[in-house]
Amino acid sequence: MSEPAWIRVSQAGVPANLRTENLIQTWTPSLRSPIDEFLDDLRVVVTSATPILIERDPRAASMLVVRVIGSVESYIRSVLSRAACICPRAQGVSDSSQVTLFAARRYEGDFLALTVLEGSSLADAGEIKKRTRTMLGIEIRNGSDLDEALHEFSKACHFRHAVAHAAGILSARNMLALGVEPPSQPQQFAMTVAGIQEISAVCETIVRTYNRYIFQRLVEGWLGDGSLIGTWEDDQRIFEPIFSLFHSATDNSVQMNPADIWREVMRIS
Repeated sequence: MSEPAWIRVSQAGVPANLRTENLIQTWTPSLRSPIDEFLDDLRVVVTSATPILIERDPRAASMLVVRVIGSVESYIRSVLSRAACICPRAQGVSDSSQVTLFAARRYEGDFLALTVLEGSSLADAGEIKKRTRTMLGIEIRNGSDLDEALHEFSKACHFRHAVAHAAGILSARNMLALGVEPPSQPQQFAMTVAGIQEISAVCETIVRTYNRYIFQRLVEGWLGDGSLIGTWEDDQRIFEPIFSLFHSATDNSVQMNPADIWREVMRIS
């Protein structure tokens, strides 16, 4: 049957199908720390946001916001899941978290822990606080440097939402969350070198602050509850992997020895 002429406002869609073999491969966990993975992504974003790219294709350039916010989410997701598998105190808290029966049957280790965060968006300060509490048993204190960094990160996430879901248009809710009274005329995200650098700086601050805060709170918790016994042979089992999880080789030109860091911790305990 021929189609009526009046519906030909655009060309007809051509049937298309996804071939999953072109899109899926086996997941390989990284041997690097989450913060170093993030810093690599951040460098790509900052160096890509050139005036030439923004002028030539501002829509494509604006997707850098989605990438850098996504890199923060990936960092938080990786830290939460891996720390929960290492920390004896966290395991008691996170054991009550639910995973799908399918995941429980098929996966183990780091990937199984990641499934606890399925369906959760970590592009939100409230959700990061909630998941840090439920998976690691750590409260992010109001007024702390991390709390302030999370507040700024939440503001950056509103630009990410506008780019990813509304072609850059900022809703009234976005504007109010940014502390701007919605004007009578619609507003949209303006991709500029200065703007992406500011968003990148906010993302870098949240990752660096979270990295130190969570490492410190975990180790202090171990000191308080006797998880660290006081001999390297006994404590290496948990201290070495938690050090490796949070240690940034990118930031430290001189290699740090986890045993030396443990001795420093024990001296102040």
